[in-house]
Amino acid sequence: MCTLYPEQIEGPHYLDLDLLRSDITEGKPGAPFTFKVQLVRAGSCAPLPDVPLDIWHCDAGGVYSGYTGQLGGLDTTGQKFLRGTQVTGTDGQVVFQTIYPGWYP
Repeated sequence: MCTLYPEQIEGPHYLDLDLLRSDITEGKPGAPFTFKVQLVRAGSCAPLPDVPLDIWHCDAGGVYSGYTGQLGGLDTTGQKFLRGTQVTGTDGQVVFQTIYPGWYP
């Protein structure tokens, strides 16, 4: 059975094919979390291979990597914790090793 959620939240958009990796933790504290996603074609549920998928989330303190003007004026430009890119396999899947929790004000 295939349940489709063909929606996406708009930006900010991030894609760095030089940062292909599955472990995005960079030593940040939190409970280890495996995040697995499968991309499929709407209508047929056929897997979508060779699609770059990036994820980017904040740490438990609400801090994002590679971003200026954060809480308290923090600047993490040049850092890459909790962000990365994978390319889907023939099954349309990617797997990231990350942490829980994230945080939003």
